[in-house]
Amino acid sequence: MLYAAYTLVAFNRLHPLYDRPGEVFRAPYDSTVEELFDGAHTGEQLMRGTPGALDEVLTEHGRALLADPTGPPAAALRTTDAVCTDWTPRAPVRLYMATADEQAVTANTEHCRAALRGKGVDAPVVDLGAVDHHGSRHLGANIAATSEIVRWFGELRRS
Repeated sequence: MLYAAYTLVAFNRLHPLYDRPGEVFRAPYDSTVEELFDGAHTGEQLMRGTPGALDEVLTEHGRALLADPTGPPAAALRTTDAVCTDWTPRAPVRLYMATADEQAVTANTEHCRAALRGKGVDAPVVDLGAVDHHGSRHLGANIAATSEIVRWFGELRRS
């Protein structure tokens, strides 16, 4: 549910999908959800500020925008799909994934690696395995990847 709400809010900021939050979010969330995704709220605040079910937060129009994207929603999705296909890195690149992450699809990593390889860039994949942090494999992956990336940046800086 959180990702659906976040997608609509984030896409609307770059590719207007709605004029008023009430078009896609049910009350009382229509007056709170955009503020929750301001980058300053914690994950815990996001979870407390949203319901557990999609039907409690999205209007039928909001669900339709995600279920059958056309026009601006489709354009926004094409933009996100192009994250690994529409540029050629000029610096070293590594891709990180965790095979047990319950929220991130590892097929995205292979798609990105293949796209970069098509541009002549060998982007190694660092598989963090089945990391866990207090019951969240996604959070565990985030923590483990951040540590690995900081170490790698340190290596790059020394070379």
